[in-house]
Amino acid sequence: MQFQIACKHCHRPFVIQSEGGNTLRCNCPYCGESMTVATPQMGAPDGSRAETTATVSHVQVERDNMNVQARPTVERKPSKGGLGKKVTIIFVSFLLFVILMSSLLYIIFSAMSN
Repeated sequence: MQFQIACKHCHRPFVIQSEGGNTLRCNCPYCGESMTVATPQMGAPDGSRAETTATVSHVQVERDNMNVQARPTVERKPSKGGLGKKVTIIFVSFLLFVILMSSLLYIIFSAMSN
């Protein structure tokens, strides 16, 4: 039986094949992140939850996902550490530029006054 799941890391949907009521370990075919998925139980209960490994082929994923029209949107927020680092680099670069230009102007005007 086929189940469509979304990756917990990249949130992209893909299809796995398994019996109902199993706990699966699979890797996302897009980002490679490993995850554990519990599939819903279909039909009569068998009393045991077997742990199996699901295999996903990229051809099957692309074919099955072509029918999916609505893809979840992922909002990517910049990390606070990365933004602070960029602002610091820009500020230091601007400060060095101002010091360099003021030194250059000082040299030029002092040479003109003599």
